[in-house]
Amino acid sequence: MMNLKNMFNGLKSDLIGKKFIEFWEHDEGSLKLWRASSNFVYVFKKNQQRFFLRFSFERDNSIEQIRAELDFMQHLVRHGYPCVVPIPSENGRLVETVRTNDGLYVGVVFSQARGSCLDIETMTDKQYEQWGISLATLHSFAKTYASDDVKRKSWQNILESVETILQRYPLEKEAKNELYKISSWLHSLNISNDNFGLVHYDFQLDNVFWDENKHEFNVIDFDDSMYHWFAMDIVTSLKDLFQSKEPNKDKKIQSFLRGYRSILPLDDEMVRLFPKFYRFDQLYVFTRLLLSIENSGIDNAPEWYGGLKIKLKRVIDETRLRFQTPW
Repeated sequence: MMNLKNMFNGLKSDLIGKKFIEFWEHDEGSLKLWRASSNFVYVFKKNQQRFFLRFSFERDNSIEQIRAELDFMQHLVRHGYPCVVPIPSENGRLVETVRTNDGLYVGVVFSQARGSCLDIETMTDKQYEQWGISLATLHSFAKTYASDDVKRKSWQNILESVETILQRYPLEKEAKNELYKISSWLHSLNISNDNFGLVHYDFQLDNVFWDENKHEFNVIDFDDSMYHWFAMDIVTSLKDLFQSKEPNKDKKIQSFLRGYRSILPLDDEMVRLFPKFYRFDQLYVFTRLLLSIENSGIDNAPEWYGGLKIKLKRVIDETRLRFQTPW
């Protein structure tokens, strides 16, 4: 989630999107806002085919990190992995920039994903299994990936940024204590090519599209990718299911893990550590939400803005309570 004030300013008009779209060939008048969350995303057409423009502030997502993200995606594409493809601009660049009085924006364009989003409650066991297969296949290609240029951030970089943010919040003692425990625990874990690499980190159902014709998932949204244990990717994929009160959730989780294990080994010890990996994610979410409402007061805020701010504060409060649960 980006800072709310940045979101508000970016949604005032389509000016930035219109500046970016001039770098790519497009059908005139086809640009439309798709969503604004951690980035601004617009959909547009070229020869009636849909593409997606994504842009954000450079201070939120550096050019180097975006290039590293795209490099990994191109590695996956070269190996035939079903994910969206970065599209070069008419200048032949995958990354373009637009400078404004507010700062530098960085933009990229992707092809449209094949297929459609599935509902976690109505998916079949086979689809859960295929979801696990899709993630394990991504991890198998991550094992062969090596960047010659700038690397994506790691779990250590994330914890360093969490610490920097929490230094501005002296009253968040539970979160600081959680940071210490998580950091100590992760530093104690074994790292090998079998259990660690570049992970997607947001392999949830809104980022994987079911292609019914090919019976596979087509993947989008690699902008949270980082170096971490592969188990972390499983936890973030299934976290909505972990929190669910659905009676069949254990069966669905096992279907996912069965699919994953059909491609890569996953030892039982890593599975037992899922709750601790989940705590990393919750701390990361907590500090990102703190950032999203930081200095977010504006005059004459619209109703949606105030409502979203209240919702985010509620999630922050709920997450803070989880830090009090025993390790």
